[in-house]
Amino acid sequence: MRIELLNKRKKIIFFMGLLSPLLFLPFSPMISFLLSVFVLLFYSPFLERYNRVLLTVIGFFSLIYIFGSRLYIGEFQADLTAYYNAFLIIEKKPLEDVIFGFLIFGGGLEFGIVLLYKLYSIIFSSLTAIDLSIYNKIICSAGLIIWYEYFGQRKIPQKYKGACIAFILMFVSVTTFGYLQRQALATVFILFALEMKRKRYFLLFFLIACIFHLTSLPIIIIWKYLISKKTTIKIILKSFVALVSIRIAFTTLILLAVPLGINKFLFYAEEIGFNIISYRFLVLLFLLLLANLLYIKDNSSKWKTPIIVLCLLHFIFLGVPMLAERINFIFLFLYGYFLFITLYKKFLKLLVISLIIYSFYFTLEKVNIITMPIDAFWSRYPIFSFEPFYYFNY
Repeated sequence: MRIELLNKRKKIIFFMGLLSPLLFLPFSPMISFLLSVFVLLFYSPFLERYNRVLLTVIGFFSLIYIFGSRLYIGEFQADLTAYYNAFLIIEKKPLEDVIFGFLIFGGGLEFGIVLLYKLYSIIFSSLTAIDLSIYNKIICSAGLIIWYEYFGQRKIPQKYKGACIAFILMFVSVTTFGYLQRQALATVFILFALEMKRKRYFLLFFLIACIFHLTSLPIIIIWKYLISKKTTIKIILKSFVALVSIRIAFTTLILLAVPLGINKFLFYAEEIGFNIISYRFLVLLFLLLLANLLYIKDNSSKWKTPIIVLCLLHFIFLGVPMLAERINFIFLFLYGYFLFITLYKKFLKLLVISLIIYSFYFTLEKVNIITMPIDAFWSRYPIFSFEPFYYFNY
């Protein structure tokens, strides 16, 4: 009888833990997010697929509304204003005029966002710039969840699949989903394109990625090529020499490209200066590079060569604004995934401890203890309220 009672207590505790993110979701995105991450991490061996997906959806939803609590001032405001002004024009125009007459993005070739905005204008009324940002975050997050469930988790043992998505949640750059909207949407389709074995499906996702952002063309070529290469010291050294050579001759190469009509490259020639966009991202990339170099002979992951080469690219091209960031946009989606698959077989306990430590940093940042006050979190709505889903009212 006592054993049965103990088993019942364990089951009650287990299900309360499992339900805790959902119970807190209406009242605090912050608490709900942290609970989602830790339930995914510590309950991972016991989670069925539907449990994992539900917790992941709750985690992303919470994360979106954590970042949605900001006012988006400064650079974020400039990007959002540009997209919102475009949306206001698209909203008022007929569909045929939007497709053939609105050529603001990529000379009219990047019409994916135009069609999406037109769809928004049909479905929703009175959208704000922050609404656009949130909807874009939702679409990108949904795409990432689908990618992980169909492709990302395939070679990960069942008991670690929840833990892996916990790492994705903790490190994913949801902010960029909202203000670099075209490239974020394109990256979703790039991820699917990189997984496609059949040529027609690859071309489909490739083309969709390109109509959201034309940089998808070189990005897919680079990633596809590097994925096909087995990781060896020889290919790493060759890549390093090639990248350093290109960096040395970079300004000259840009100036040679301008007479060919590639005027967009002038931006890189004019804006060169030692400007680091995110020191945190730089530290995280260095740790990921180091982890992969330590186990350079382990070719169990197809991502190893692109991780090493493109991390090197990021450091070698410091000072060229947004070049490495554009090529490495996938890292903003999958940094946590790459870190987990690199180390979980040998250093699982260290990974778990690292995630717990990083979660403290994450919490301090999101409660504005180590955040710049100019664009503080919880400026639009509070961190907690007894009113269910209070954040929908702002």
